[in-house]
Amino acid sequence: MMQVLRARPDLVRWDTVSMLSNDEIVELLDAHPALLTEYTLAATVVRRDLGAAKNNELVQRNPQLLFEAALDAIASGEINFVWTSLWASNAGAVFATGWPRTERSWSRVQLGVACLGYPRHGSPRAEEWATILTSLPDDLRGDDRVRLQAYLLRNALDEGSAGTWKLCSVVLPELRTAVLKGALPSDIYRMLSADLPTFNTAGNWDINRRVLICLSYLRRRFADTNVESALGLSEYDLHVLFEGADDEDDSKRPRFWWF
Repeated sequence: MMQVLRARPDLVRWDTVSMLSNDEIVELLDAHPALLTEYTLAATVVRRDLGAAKNNELVQRNPQLLFEAALDAIASGEINFVWTSLWASNAGAVFATGWPRTERSWSRVQLGVACLGYPRHGSPRAEEWATILTSLPDDLRGDDRVRLQAYLLRNALDEGSAGTWKLCSVVLPELRTAVLKGALPSDIYRMLSADLPTFNTAGNWDINRRVLICLSYLRRRFADTNVESALGLSEYDLHVLFEGADDEDDSKRPRFWWF
């Protein structure tokens, strides 16, 4: 079969490729590099371990198609485990292809960012994330929904732009409910505890207050009253949103014992 496919790469199909050994697949790709643009071969590759060097080489050659094939294989439970661990180091290459602009659902986006290791840098800007999410079918439930919302909130607060409010309007109302109920998945609680800014006026455990102080600083430069109203804040939370930055700044001023 290998001799036939070397001479007739147009015959590459599921039934023909499945008969090849790993070494033969590598040989075929080396003989016909353009074949990596064929989904059939990419889907076969992510179900095999061709060796660390070859796996990474192929990702660099076509990260878009291989990532798509990897997500499909993960969803069907057919991925080779080595392909679940190499994407975090290639997150920049995946985002550079335009992912997730062409994804098909929230659940697929969550699958992708989890595969990439919830990267903090290199992803679309906050406003674009908001556009992407509002354009996709919202089919994500349970803890994975909270994971995606928390990941995007962290990145939005890192960015600190007018677009931060747009993304917060999509993810924060539901996420705050999970925060206030103490219902964050343990991995997400650890991520937010470690990555959100820390403040003198908020305990490290107090995710809600830390988020609101971040937004209090943000509204000094970019205010969005529509989003603020949509957050459903209590009187206490509104005080933190409006005064939290001032209170934090005041806490850092030198104090003298006679005052």
